[in-house]
Amino acid sequence: PIPGHGTNKINAAMAFGGPPLLIATFERLTGIPIDYYALTSFDGLTDIVNKVGGVRVNVDMNIRDSFAGAFLDKGKRKLSGRQALAYSRARKTLPGGDLARSRHQGQVLLGGLATYQAQVTKDPARVMAWLAIMRDEVKSDLPFPELLRLALLATRIPPSRIGSQVVPSAAGSAGGASVVRLLPGAYSLFARVRAGKLG
Repeated sequence: PIPGHGTNKINAAMAFGGPPLLIATFERLTGIPIDYYALTSFDGLTDIVNKVGGVRVNVDMNIRDSFAGAFLDKGKRKLSGRQALAYSRARKTLPGGDLARSRHQGQVLLGGLATYQAQVTKDPARVMAWLAIMRDEVKSDLPFPELLRLALLATRIPPSRIGSQVVPSAAGSAGGASVVRLLPGAYSLFARVRAGKLG
């Protein structure tokens, strides 16, 4: 259910009412409060990765997906912006489709965190360079003091300690559109997140 718009794919909330409606839809579905949002585009992701010099990702399968432009071999790879976007978008030729795509998006985010930490360890002033890149490529409602606090906190959290989990779900279709439906395990996952008991 999308408040004021009936039932639709969750990403339709973004088209109908931008981040506020997407957040309201997500909060209603999961019961998980969202304090802030960060929004970028395909070009924004590509530019961020290129501006920081690429991100390292452990590509978990060989991918040949011409629709997404993803042609990657399994193994640890340093991805350019174009490759990171392609890896994050590929789904049509992958076992698991949308679910594999979600997993890959998490890997790119964690690769970005590892890249950030490595650069800031060598040169602490890189925190400000990253914040400048984010200012140019990301729209967010995070107040700057909170953004700076989180940027400094992110230097101390090992990526290996951050879980990236795809919500239990199954691919299907509705009205000719490809959809992903939540499985019962999704609701117990949401309850664990609400209770702070993930991990």
